[in-house]
Amino acid sequence: MMKMLRFAVMGWVLCCASPALAAPYWGTFQSDACTGLGQRQKSSVLWGIPSGTSWETACANTGATIDGRWYARPNRCVRTSTNMWGEFDVPDTSCNPNWSTFKQDRCTDSGRRQHSAQLLNIPPNTSWESACQATGATVAGYTFLRPTRCVNKGTSGMWGEFEVNDTTCNPVTECNSSLPAGTFTKSGNSGSVSCEAFCANRDANWGQRGTCVRGLVTSGPHAGSCLACTDVAADQGDTGVTCTCKAPAKGFADLHAHPFANLAFGGLAFYGKAYGPLSSTLPWCDTVHGPGGTRDSFGSIMATLGYGTGGSGHRVGGYPQYDGWPRWNSYTHQSMYEDWLYRSVQGGLRLLVMLAVNNQDIFGFPIYATKAPGRTGEDMEAVDLQIAEAYAMQSYLDNKAGGAGRGWFRIVKTPAEARTVIAQGKLAVVLGAEVDYLFDCRRNSSCTSAYVEERLDHYQAMGLRHLFPVHFKQNAFAGSALTSITTEGDSRDCKQEGYVYKRDIAKDPICGAQGLTTLGRTLVRGMMRRKMLIDIDHMSKLAFDDTLGMVESYGYPVVSGHTTLFDTARGNKRHEGSLKAEQLQRIRNVGGMVSLILDQGNRDEIPTWRGAGQPVVDHQCGSTSQSWAQAYLYLTKQLSGMPVGFGTDFNGFAGLPSPRFGAEACHGGSSAAQVARTSYPLSIAVENSVTKLERSMVGNKVFDINEDGVAHAGMMPDFISDLRRQGLRSQDLDPLMNSAEGYLQVWERAEAIGATVP
Repeated sequence: MMKMLRFAVMGWVLCCASPALAAPYWGTFQSDACTGLGQRQKSSVLWGIPSGTSWETACANTGATIDGRWYARPNRCVRTSTNMWGEFDVPDTSCNPNWSTFKQDRCTDSGRRQHSAQLLNIPPNTSWESACQATGATVAGYTFLRPTRCVNKGTSGMWGEFEVNDTTCNPVTECNSSLPAGTFTKSGNSGSVSCEAFCANRDANWGQRGTCVRGLVTSGPHAGSCLACTDVAADQGDTGVTCTCKAPAKGFADLHAHPFANLAFGGLAFYGKAYGPLSSTLPWCDTVHGPGGTRDSFGSIMATLGYGTGGSGHRVGGYPQYDGWPRWNSYTHQSMYEDWLYRSVQGGLRLLVMLAVNNQDIFGFPIYATKAPGRTGEDMEAVDLQIAEAYAMQSYLDNKAGGAGRGWFRIVKTPAEARTVIAQGKLAVVLGAEVDYLFDCRRNSSCTSAYVEERLDHYQAMGLRHLFPVHFKQNAFAGSALTSITTEGDSRDCKQEGYVYKRDIAKDPICGAQGLTTLGRTLVRGMMRRKMLIDIDHMSKLAFDDTLGMVESYGYPVVSGHTTLFDTARGNKRHEGSLKAEQLQRIRNVGGMVSLILDQGNRDEIPTWRGAGQPVVDHQCGSTSQSWAQAYLYLTKQLSGMPVGFGTDFNGFAGLPSPRFGAEACHGGSSAAQVARTSYPLSIAVENSVTKLERSMVGNKVFDINEDGVAHAGMMPDFISDLRRQGLRSQDLDPLMNSAEGYLQVWERAEAIGATVP
C-alpha cells in the first residue's frame, strides 16, 4: 500500500513539474546596435520551446535578467528559419549622441556668444530634433541640459547652438550693471521659473511684487554666478536663485492711436468697429472688401506702398477663424477691438491718446476708397463721428461693467481725472484729432482768427485736449513735413541741412517751404491759452522752428507723439519728419515729451545703435522690435531718462512691426537667424495689473509675438517682453514703463503755464 502511494506521489510531482522543467529559456545574450537614445539592443535565441507551442507566444511570455536587471518580455520577437530570437532594449550610455568640437560663433542679440557643434552618432529610429533636445553639454565652463537652439542643416546634419555669457559681446548687461536705487531681494526660487516671473509673482504669491533687476544662482553647478532676468536656472541644472527686484512700474502710454478709423476715410475704406459682440462686430470682411478682398483697392495700394506686398485682394477671414486679419501688415482692418485693447491695459497700458483721423484728399487716384452713403469724406465730419463714437464706446463698456463710470475705458479731460482713473487700474483716454484740414481750414481758405478761436472753444467743450495743427497736407496753419508721396506742400532745397529725402533723384533733397502762418500762430496761441497739448509731428522743419519759437518764451511743453529719428536713420528716412538731436533738446527744454512710432524701418534704413553705458541690440532683423530698440535706446540716451512712450499709430498708415520668427520673419531684411524667443506666459510687473498674460486668443486664432508680430493692439505687452528678451534691462525700460506718468506731468505743466499765456 505504501509503495503504491509513493509511486502515485512521484507521478504527481513529475506530472506537475514537467511544464517548469520544459520552460523555454534564453541562450547567451549578444550585444547589438543602438536602438535609441541611451538604449542598445541585446538579443538571444530562445531555447526549449515545448512541442506544439507557438514560438511567438513563447517568446512574448519569456522574461530575462540582463546586466542585473529583470525584463518581463522582449521588445521584439524575430523568427528566422531555424530559431526564435528575442531582442531587448537595455540602457547603455554609449548609445547617447555626442557633440563634435565646439566652435565659437557670433554674438547673439541677447548679449551672449553662440557656440555651436554638430550632433554625431544619433541612434537609429531617433529623430534628429529629439536627440538634439536631449543632449546636454559643458561649453566654456557652463553646463547645459540642452542646447539653446537645435538647427537642422539638412545634409550638414543637426547642429546645437548654445548661448554663453560673454561680456565682450555686449558691454552692458543686467549682470555687470550697478544696481538701481530701491531694490530688494527675494529668495526661495528653486530655479524652475525666471527671476522676471518670480519678482512679478507670475504664478503664485512669492512675496513682495516687483520688476526683476537680475538674479544670483545660489545652488547648483553655477552657484555664485549672475543670472539674467529672463533665464530659467533649471535649464542649466541649477536649483536655487535669489532674485533682485525693484518696485513695479506705473504704466506705459500710447500717444498716438486711432480706434475709430472705421468711421474715417468715407466710412468704407476701413473695416470693423472697435466694440460690440465679436461675432457681429468683426465677421468676415468680404461684405465690404469683396470676395477674396478684391474690392479693397485702398488696402492693396497701401500694402504695396508700405510693404511691397500688395496685389489684388487679401484673406477675408474674420470671426471665428481670423486667418485673414488682424495682421501686422494689414492697413484696412480693425486692430483695436475692445478685448485686444483691454489685454494691453491688463499688461500695463494706462494712458491712450485717441486721435480722430482722416485724410479727405486721399480718395483720389491712385488711392481710391468708396464712401458710405451720405458721407462726404471730409475731415471734420470724420472727427465729429469718431469723437461721438469714443463716448459711445465708453457708455457701452460702462453698461457691460454694471453702470455709469464702472467701465475700464475712461475719457478724461484733466490730468487730475486721469490720475484718478489710472489709480484704479483703468485706461485714461485723451481725445484729440489728426487731420489734414483742421476746422476745414485749407491753404488759401477763408478761415479767420475769430473762426479758429470759436472752433477751439467748440472742440474743447467736446473734450479734445491733443491736436495736430497739420498732417499730410499744407493747410491754412502750416506747411507739412515732406516725407513721402502722400505728403503735399510747397517745397524748398534743404540739402545743406543734411536732409536726404528726394522725390526726383536728379534734384536735391526737399523740405516743406511753409512755416507757421499768421493763422497758425493764432491756433498755437489759442491752444496754449486753452491748456491743450500741441503735437508737432508732421510739421515742416520751418513750422517746427516757428512753433518752438512761440512756446519757448513761456516754457510751454509740446509733444512729438509718433516720430522717427534723424540720427538713427539712413537714406530717405533722413527727412524733415525725423527729429534731429537739437530738436529733441528743444522739446526737452520746454518740458515736453517724445514718443516713437512702432515701425521705425528696415535694416538698410536703421543702423545698430551703440550708446555708452547701454546694451547693444544688434539690428539683424528689420521692421521688428529690434528696429524700434535702436531708436528707443538712442532717444533715452538723448533725453537722459525722461519719459518715452509708444506712438503705435494703430489703424493708421504707418505699418506695424513684423515677427522675428516664422514664415513672415524680418520683413525689413535679415542678416542672421533669430534667437531669444519671447516665452509665455508673460510676466507683468505694473501697479494695479494682473501678474501674467497668456497668448492672445481671438476666436479660434492664437497670437504669438514670435510668429505674428504686432498683429493688434493687445500685443503691446508682448512687444515689451520681446525688448526685454533681447537684452534691454529694467532700468532701460523705465522711461517707457512709466511714460503714462510722464504724459500727465507734461499735461500738468501745460495747465499751469497755459493760464499765464495772454
